[in-house]
Amino acid sequence: IELVGSEDPHRAALLQVGLGEYLYEIGSDDAALAAFERAVELVPAEPPSAERAYALGSLAGGVMVAWRYAESLPIGEQALALARGVGAREAEVRAITVLGTDLAYLGRGEEGIAHFRQALQLAEQIGDLLGLARAYGNFTDALTMLGRLRESVRVGRAGLEVMRRREINNTMLV
Repeated sequence: IELVGSEDPHRAALLQVGLGEYLYEIGSDDAALAAFERAVELVPAEPPSAERAYALGSLAGGVMVAWRYAESLPIGEQALALARGVGAREAEVRAITVLGTDLAYLGRGEEGIAHFRQALQLAEQIGDLLGLARAYGNFTDALTMLGRLRESVRVGRAGLEVMRRREINNTMLV
């Protein structure tokens, strides 16, 4: 990240997102959120870009993982609008997935489920394997939270099969 510096803010932002994801994996949630916030700060709002959309979606996801759904929702909506505006399909999948979780946990379960289905369809269509894995994992979690256990199991099994066909080990669904 330091080597890229301010010379390429778009690349630096994506590196910050990667750092944030790593920090979440090792349990450093506050540091991860800070990395996502820094990613958004690095990418200029103008001109609109896929990198900014992805950074915003990542920040929304970080806030969502912190169980701050009402705060995550408008960030996710902003990320989705930007992603669609610039044709950033992977950023769109990320934002739709986050919004699905936010909506489900904010008592808007059917809207959330519709978002997850949309995220799965788009991720499959564009070959976004990371997005597909995230969408399946978050979808099954939301269905379980909503008390729709049988449906959660069906979606989880379908997700495992999709991931196995692509030789991806998705521990979130096991």
